[in-house]
Amino acid sequence: MSEPLKMASAEAVGKVIGQLVGIQAATRKLAAPPPLDTFRTVSTFLAPSNAPVLVALTDIAFGASCGAALSMIPAGVAVDAVKAQALDESMLENLREVANVITVAFNNDKGAHIRLQETVQCKPPLPAGLKTALSKARELLHLEVTVKGYPAGNISFALL
Repeated sequence: MSEPLKMASAEAVGKVIGQLVGIQAATRKLAAPPPLDTFRTVSTFLAPSNAPVLVALTDIAFGASCGAALSMIPAGVAVDAVKAQALDESMLENLREVANVITVAFNNDKGAHIRLQETVQCKPPLPAGLKTALSKARELLHLEVTVKGYPAGNISFALL
């Protein structure tokens, strides 16, 4: 029998992001969750049974910085996205790739394995079903991530 999914460490998340974008990515655990209305993307991850097991919420700064860094888009473009509070299609597609690769920080050789179902951009308020799922999460991790040279952004993970 496989082990249940465990929360990734802040260090593992930073390492995976840094390796993917090719730039140092520093993570810092946040003492309190960012306000829900600051999140603009939602990624859903599935177990092999196709049951949702993890949700990742990001603000625009995280999506813009990681999405831009992945394609070596200048930091100024990420700053403009933060000001506009929206990701363009290329940044959103790159964020999907970042979310897909972040699964490495959660998967392990003892059986826990997840895959990305989808990453969507949304405007507040978040869907009521998502708020309910977050309130019932087994574990939460809130991080500030800084990709060197890009704006710092937030990502929160919820193990369902």
